[in-house]
Amino acid sequence: MPTVREILESLQKPIKRPRIPANEDSVLNVERTPTEQQMEGASTSNVLNVAESDDEENCEPVQFQRGETIRGALCLWQQGFRFLKIRKDGSWFRCEQRNCPATAKLEDNDLMTGILGPKSHHHGCAPSRYDAETKRNLMKRMVKEEPKKKPSQLRAQTRTDVDDEVFELLGTNEALDRMTNRAKNKFVGKVNCADPLKIQIPPGLLIKNGESVLIYYSRGLLSVLKQNRRWSLDGTFRSAPKPWMQVFVIGCYVNNRMLVAAQALLPVMSDFEIGMLKAMRHVFPSCERSGCSFHMAQAVFRKARSMGIFNLLNEGDDEAPVQRKSVHKTFRSVLSLALIPPLYVRRAFSTIVSAAPLGVQGWLAYFAKTYIGTTQFEIDRGRRHLNRMLMSDTFFCVALEAQLVNALILS
Repeated sequence: MPTVREILESLQKPIKRPRIPANEDSVLNVERTPTEQQMEGASTSNVLNVAESDDEENCEPVQFQRGETIRGALCLWQQGFRFLKIRKDGSWFRCEQRNCPATAKLEDNDLMTGILGPKSHHHGCAPSRYDAETKRNLMKRMVKEEPKKKPSQLRAQTRTDVDDEVFELLGTNEALDRMTNRAKNKFVGKVNCADPLKIQIPPGLLIKNGESVLIYYSRGLLSVLKQNRRWSLDGTFRSAPKPWMQVFVIGCYVNNRMLVAAQALLPVMSDFEIGMLKAMRHVFPSCERSGCSFHMAQAVFRKARSMGIFNLLNEGDDEAPVQRKSVHKTFRSVLSLALIPPLYVRRAFSTIVSAAPLGVQGWLAYFAKTYIGTTQFEIDRGRRHLNRMLMSDTFFCVALEAQLVNALILS
């Protein structure tokens, strides 16, 4: 008698049943439907094979119009039909409708010429779609050219002078605004105002026409600058943010206060005095130009040192303290001429000359000729005035003015 274990093992063994022969009438013909990926791969291979085999039969060149897909890929337009690229590195295009057998080949990417495939379209064309796509691409380009414009302004400018069908194919206002905002974010970038140090300026705002000079202004300040006949220009290096090297400002006086109307970030350290004067002479040839007070003080200081004026400060006689104080006062007074109105410069300079000590007349003559200017009438008047003053008792003033006039005549 078999045990329980043997009975369980016998039940677990597979039972081999004989195969029943099937009649021919009872066989079912089941066809497997290919998947969508298999159909796409087969259609692509068939399109390439047919197009390449019949390339020699359809060699008549045609002209295509360049287009772009939503993702920015290249597409072709020809008489209202749209062709999409089959492979990224290939030159063959297929119709945008997958069931359509029409193909095209792009032979010249610059001239946009090529040939059509052997098979034609089995659907109608849509030329209005090409116009709508052209308008949308125009909106994207306008965003790059004028990023400050609102989406509503760009949309209104795009929808003008279009027919009803193109107006409908452009999409709703919300869709166009979203497309404009996406293009602006892609071009400008998303700015995190919470942490200004982490703001990264995109290259589209740094470089324009091969130059990286940024100019900040407003129309209201430019109108104030236009009405003012006196401008002031200055540059600094300490407040220039990276990657720029210099901040250049243009301003004017409003109610005796300086108003900065425009600012520019320069990528290089330019020669402020020479470069600015050359630019002003080129743009405004008839204007009167004046230099920088700091650079003028540097030039005057170097000239005084080269002429030995500072040697008067080191003389060791009893009158040395008075002499040093007088020379120092004269030097400081000459530098302060740049801070008074131009109408009173000549009168103030005459006062400085009258109070100046001996030994600085050559330096004062250099300053008068270089920065103030003396006419021939003033020089002749100085000679006659000198002859009259030689007969007077004020010998010190006469000797001083005589040396000054002689220095002017000799120079």
